Amino acid sequence: MDIDSLKRATKLNVIISKLLVSRNEGKEKEALTKGSQVVVPLRNGNQEFLIDGYKASNDMVQILNLLFPISKTETTDDGILGTKDRKKIGFPGESLGDATLT
Repeated sequence: MDIDSLKRATKLNVIISKLLVSRNEGKEKEALTKGSQVVVPLRNGNQEFLIDGYKASNDMVQILNLLFPISKTETTDDGILGTKDRKKIGFPGESLGDATLT
């Protein structure tokens, strides 16, 4: 996995052990065979999918987009929460109005 300066994935390499898909009829079908390599690079802001070195079909892209999303925005959770400083879950010891987390 490659990461950017915001510590977000910019490229994933995945080896498939099992990938089953069911459509409206509910029957499961093997989407990719065991051992298939899926590479998901982010190039020029666009996410691509390569399966064993070949570009994925449009149907497979729809499936893989659900499994391997890569963030294309500069917004991070910390940015949304209004801080540039990394925080741990719960912000121990900080006051939140009338309550203090400990």
